[in-house]
Amino acid sequence: MPFKQYDTVEADFQQSGKWYGAMVVAVISSVAGPTTYHLVYFDDDTEFNVNESSMRLQERRSRVRSAQALPAANTKRQKTAEAAAGARKKYSS
Repeated sequence: MPFKQYDTVEADFQQSGKWYGAMVVAVISSVAGPTTYHLVYFDDDTEFNVNESSMRLQERRSRVRSAQALPAANTKRQKTAEAAAGARKKYSS
């Protein structure tokens, strides 16, 4: 499955077997080899030349929750959104 710039994905960070949320900031197409991707993880780590086999689209979980009941979840969601917005701003031309 080809990914697009700004897709939100989960990626196997440095092929460690641990999957983390990230954003595709660049798609590197090559005639001589496979397409690879540059990623910015939501904890601000970066990884370059990631193969498709180490990535998957991040699944959206459908949950109905009260904003007052889960302030920590809302804070985490806000930080994730801020990191994604920062990555878009930093890596867009």
